[in-house]
Amino acid sequence: MAADAADIRTGLKDLASSHSKYKGKKTQLATKLFEELVSDLNVWLETKDRPTVDSAEDKKLVARVIAHDVSLATSYIAAQNGDIGPYQRAALSSLVTATVTRPTHTNLMESFSYKEWPDVRAEVARVLGIKDKGHSTHGSNFKGDQTLRQVIKNLVETVKGDAEILRIQNLLRQHYPGY
Repeated sequence: MAADAADIRTGLKDLASSHSKYKGKKTQLATKLFEELVSDLNVWLETKDRPTVDSAEDKKLVARVIAHDVSLATSYIAAQNGDIGPYQRAALSSLVTATVTRPTHTNLMESFSYKEWPDVRAEVARVLGIKDKGHSTHGSNFKGDQTLRQVIKNLVETVKGDAEILRIQNLLRQHYPGY
């Protein structure tokens, strides 16, 4: 049985928050470091009795999760040439994710730390059906807390076109009352 994206994502997040090699650091994933990460991920998966990363396709799935999960961007980054391990980032297809029908957070004044709000931003983007063109958090100007209202405002301020703006406004009224 092959590893799945959800287990890989959970393992990578746990490694980033608890493993001394990754905690509080940005790991640039050149081929050697990518292989070390896969090895550490396999240890994590084994301790959780989950299928491990065994095949080339499993390794490519790890690279796809890293490339397309914005919540991992604070810990894992592509190598200087843009690759993630032996894979060209541009060639890594996106992960198909289920559309969130209801948001987890709806209190517009709820505040999120700089470690939490990238996940909240990704959720809002899924709920609204828009592509998140934001970038990962970095530097002191991105270390502050943000309310859900601020996350939404930052995400939707680049939406263009009357029809798209109207669609987003309707979804905001439906999912985020009072926005």
